[in-house]
Amino acid sequence: MFYPEVEQRSVIIGHITNINEFSDAPRNIELQVDDITIDYPQMFKTEINENGDFKFDIPLFHSINTYLSYDDGRITPYIFPNDTLTMKCEIEKDGFKFRIKNVGFDSKHDKFQKEFFKQHEWIHYNQLGNFRDTLSIELTPEQYKNQLLDFEQVILNRIKYKIEKDSLNESLSNYLINSAKYSLYGDILRKSKELEKLEERKQLLSFLADSVVFNNEAMLTASYNTFLNSYNFTLEPREGFGIETNGKTKEQVQWEMMNGLIENDFKRRDRIWAEFLGATFVYNSISKDRITQSEINLYTRLIQERFTEIYIRQLLLSMCKQINQKVDETENLSIPKDAILSKYESNSGEEIFSKIIENNKGKVIYVDIWATWCSPCIKLFNHSQRMHEMFNNENITFVYLCCRSSEENWKNVIKRHQVIGTHILLNQKQNDELQTMFSIDALPQFVLIDSDGKIVNNHAPKPDSEEILNDIKKLLKRK
Repeated sequence: MFYPEVEQRSVIIGHITNINEFSDAPRNIELQVDDITIDYPQMFKTEINENGDFKFDIPLFHSINTYLSYDDGRITPYIFPNDTLTMKCEIEKDGFKFRIKNVGFDSKHDKFQKEFFKQHEWIHYNQLGNFRDTLSIELTPEQYKNQLLDFEQVILNRIKYKIEKDSLNESLSNYLINSAKYSLYGDILRKSKELEKLEERKQLLSFLADSVVFNNEAMLTASYNTFLNSYNFTLEPREGFGIETNGKTKEQVQWEMMNGLIENDFKRRDRIWAEFLGATFVYNSISKDRITQSEINLYTRLIQERFTEIYIRQLLLSMCKQINQKVDETENLSIPKDAILSKYESNSGEEIFSKIIENNKGKVIYVDIWATWCSPCIKLFNHSQRMHEMFNNENITFVYLCCRSSEENWKNVIKRHQVIGTHILLNQKQNDELQTMFSIDALPQFVLIDSDGKIVNNHAPKPDSEEILNDIKKLLKRK
């Protein structure tokens, strides 16, 4: 968890009044804050104590709407630097899923939250949403840009009138203005991708001067983060370069490659904006599925030598430390004893399916089709493992079919998340055959098979739903 030593902070103090009514209620809660530094939300986790109390004390440089997630549900408090927000709430359970309900903030923040959501809905749904509904899909990028820039003046005038009429404070006023501007600019950026040539895009977007693109005051809205991400990838793609590898070690080549990519980013922009670009590259690199301790050490050195902004430097170094710890933990883990791993290279997809049925005669089978790079797949493992516990010693088998993944990553994910059950790693041919057989259109996908070996549902409910529990109970003839 990243808690840098910086002065501007924000504190959330919360209490879940009824958590002890549920013995299986999760005892952790997560706060997600959009962070331009890494072009990705910053995630903070904290524990909920035996009384239902929790606390976040996080670095915060500008006001922002955030996402407070508890199991399957979330709320979106707006927080400020150097401020303390207190809240009370209840939780409710639906199947395996828990969510927050009946949220109340302290009087000062409760009033602001209600006003913020009212203004958020007005700008994004009543104004921008209604305007987008009037646009023709046949417009050329130039026509589209002109219509949006004309509407920008209209909506800014409406906002000015609303600010005066409703006596909105500075935070809400800035939020409305920047949400409108950068939502529209983001739309224009996305439309510009219809132009194949980079020079044509630059000409279309020439109204976006640096003072507009790099705007500290706009960071308080998520629309700006989305806009800046799109801008970087639309107008300023990273340039490639070559490295001489003869006579150099693998580590030397990696170091020169890292330095070269950072140097390219630093040439594109000045000062802190250059470090934002470089930080995004470092974050994406160290967050890849498989990274070695040697690579982490190189990135740590790179951060120490090239980054000078305190927050960015501390954030990236903290991430390297966390990932290094995860690598150590994964290396020390072993495949759980109740996990059976198999590969059938010489069998077809249909033969593998027949083998699953034959090996589990007379049993209900719940098949999870997933991949190591699929975050939603991995997120659901906790719920499927709860199903193991719920149906322990009953006539059901859980089978995990991993597709489009390397054997190393397959085993690492099973180790890291301690996923028990029957695991089969598919090769590309088997995956293609089963994709046709089960009509797989997205991952994860679940297949429910009855005790006679017949497919009940090849798009079965996910393991976090009440519906799948009822379906399985019926097949097991359980009340």
